[in-house]
Amino acid sequence: MSFLKSISVAALMASPTTVLADWNGWYGGVTAGSVSSPEFEITSGDGADVDLEDTTSLGAFFGRVTQTNNTVFGFEIEVTNMPDMTGTFDVFSVEHSAVTLDLKARVGYAFGQVLPYAVLGVTSYDFENDLITEDFEQAGLSFGVGVDFLVTDNLFIGAEYLARRAEGTVEIIGENLEITHESSIDSLSVRAGFKF
Repeated sequence: MSFLKSISVAALMASPTTVLADWNGWYGGVTAGSVSSPEFEITSGDGADVDLEDTTSLGAFFGRVTQTNNTVFGFEIEVTNMPDMTGTFDVFSVEHSAVTLDLKARVGYAFGQVLPYAVLGVTSYDFENDLITEDFEQAGLSFGVGVDFLVTDNLFIGAEYLARRAEGTVEIIGENLEITHESSIDSLSVRAGFKF
């Protein structure tokens, strides 16, 4: 065996090995976080921008991922409560209906016990208002990044940033009037979950 080959073998034997965690399967958990600088806007007519109050968030999630070597991909459903997100502009005020539904596709790359990932999905929620009787129902895209850390074989903790961009249209019956509206809601949350 040559000298260089001997050195290579010795280096490989001395190198620490990282055990790749098993992320496969169903999971569920809870989230808690904050919502900063949310905005609501009426985009039809003269328009109106409403800066909404910051708030906290509490939620629950459920999903499944499949792992192929280091690549981890799957889906997740999250329901989040965001209370007291209100704003006022001259002639009207709006208030978030508190419950947000997100359906997310996830893809990540596992480094041992650590799983950084990206998400892309759809989101929906409502705004109540004092201008008309109908709610401002909105739907759109959600996207973000996160990281999970497997504490035990089944328990994990993590953090996620999620941006929501949604819009909608409401018709005023009897007045032949259509109001278009949109919003942006960004949240940063910590997560704790359990693999089944």
